[in-house]
Amino acid sequence: VYTAGDASLDTAINGLQHTGGLSGTGRAIRHMKYTSNFRDGINGAAVILTDGMAQGYGQSVDNYGAAASMAMNAGITMYGVAYGHPGLVDSTALETMCGSSNKVFDISGDPCELANRIVDDLYPC
Repeated sequence: VYTAGDASLDTAINGLQHTGGLSGTGRAIRHMKYTSNFRDGINGAAVILTDGMAQGYGQSVDNYGAAASMAMNAGITMYGVAYGHPGLVDSTALETMCGSSNKVFDISGDPCELANRIVDDLYPC
C-alpha cells in the first residue's frame, strides 16, 4: 500500500515492465470487481495501467467495455493510466474503460495528480 507522499510509489510505477503477451484488460476488470472487498457505504475506485490494446485469452478482442461498465454500474469509479510506448496507446479504449477522458492520465505525469483527483471525485468538499 502506498500513500501520495511515498517516494517509492513513483519508483514502483516506473519499474513496471511489459513482458509481452496478451493483456486481458476486461478479464482483469471482471476479476477486480468480483474479488475486491469494496465496503458498503464507501466509494470504490480502481486504477487501470494499460496501453488500451486489449486482447483476451483465446479470443481476438477482450470485451473491456462491458467489464468496465459492469464495474462502474456497481459503483466503482474507474481511472486509467496510459502505460505503453508513445503512439501505441489506445486513448479511446482508456476513455471507454473510465467513462470519460478526464479520468485518464499519462504514466509520465505526477502520480499525486491522479491521487488528488480520486480523492476530489470520491469525496468532494
